Amino acid sequence: MSPCVYHRNRQSTKISMKRMLAHVRYPACTHRISCPCTSFSTSSSSPAPGSEDAYLDEWMRKQIKSFAFYEEEGLQRRYFYTVDLQGRLYLEESPVKNMTSCLKDDKFLNFFFRQIRRNDTGLHPSYPFVSPCGKEMNYLLPADMPVVFHDLLPALSGNEKSGDRGDCLVFGGGLQQRFDPSRVHLRRGAGVGNATCSTGVAFHVKIPWNVL
Repeated sequence: MSPCVYHRNRQSTKISMKRMLAHVRYPACTHRISCPCTSFSTSSSSPAPGSEDAYLDEWMRKQIKSFAFYEEEGLQRRYFYTVDLQGRLYLEESPVKNMTSCLKDDKFLNFFFRQIRRNDTGLHPSYPFVSPCGKEMNYLLPADMPVVFHDLLPALSGNEKSGDRGDCLVFGGGLQQRFDPSRVHLRRGAGVGNATCSTGVAFHVKIPWNVL
């Protein structure tokens, strides 16, 4: 069973209930990476008005389409997702987006993020990225960029000949990208930097100052 089917079977009952409740600057890069190396908040309280969290909540609510839209697209095996600034992945139609409602299956997350590419399908151009899965097409609308590093693993020995890859940034359900500080260029304000990963794809990284 493919990760997509496995995930959708597990979520079918929960998502059908969420569908009943549903109403209603993209950077030139293929990966979105933001690495606040802190634990995710599990608070269910409403964010403070005017805060970044409040703005993001409002933005995500505005992306939710009608129940009929998701039903019709689902018949064509097209599904829609969002990624928040912490790298958490959600079904777009889910009316509540927090630590308890994000998708958590590591197998599915790794497959989803490994498959991310630009949307050249000719459909739904407002979604800049897609993650294909067999005959299914998952459309992705990130709050900033599609991939967000959420942890930094230190090197075990620092000796590449022994198989140690060095410091690694972690994203998805456990995928790793080697961290090369020399490729990080800090942007003024909020500790955000631009960098290039080993594949030559530009991405955005948010990291603690003390790791540089």
